[in-house]
Amino acid sequence: MTLDTYNLIIGIGTLGIAFLSIVLIIFRLIIGSQSHIFNIIRKDALLFGFIIGLSAIAGSLIYSDVYNLPPCLFCWWQRIFLYPQVVLFAVALYRHGRSSSAGYDIFYYSTPMAIIGSLISAYHVFLQQGIIADTGTCLLNGVSCTTIDISIFGFLTIPMMALILGVALSLLGIVVLTHHHKKTA
Repeated sequence: MTLDTYNLIIGIGTLGIAFLSIVLIIFRLIIGSQSHIFNIIRKDALLFGFIIGLSAIAGSLIYSDVYNLPPCLFCWWQRIFLYPQVVLFAVALYRHGRSSSAGYDIFYYSTPMAIIGSLISAYHVFLQQGIIADTGTCLLNGVSCTTIDISIFGFLTIPMMALILGVALSLLGIVVLTHHHKKTA
């Protein structure tokens, strides 16, 4: 598969996740948290988190190992906060099953990691776009954090994709934890 074809596939998938996240926010604001849609999301939240995280890992490893795009310093930091989440979701799915509420405690650990990873991704996006000045520290591992190697549809860069997936995981955790907190309160 060519890099252009891969970019198209991963770009469409990322935009699909962004679209679903926006739609869910709108539903939450209009319909409320007790809608049938949110019940489905909460029921399968472990599976959704695992799929989002696994696809992000696969995407980042394919870019670096198949297409030889070395990750920069901030890309590594984003990976540090993303990769363990997949392990957490996998263990929770294995131990508690797909729709068991017992595994939802994992979101107390994954959600802060997703939020921190999203903040790093946002900083990286601002750095790439020139909104934040480059201090030169990004060159410590030999790869500039400001270089845009991939630009899908003219705006979707690797840090932007990481930001979208991190926000999606954060929103998923918030949906689960706010409902879980209300049930225990």
